Amino acid sequence: MIPAFLRPLWAFVFRDFHLTRRYFSWVVVFTFYALVNSATIALIGVAAGDERLTLTLV
Repeated sequence: MIPAFLRPLWAFVFRDFHLTRRYFSWVVVFTFYALVNSATIALIGVAAGDERLTLTLV
């Protein structure tokens, strides 16, 4: 039999695992969005031809 203090711990770990699995796709979407946004800002600085501006924007 599982001791009384391990049951709530197991429930917490199980819940956290399923929440992570449930929202993992949103983490991937947000990471992709952040990378594209950073690349866009960097390309604006490169297109302006100013190296200092590129470093400041990124």
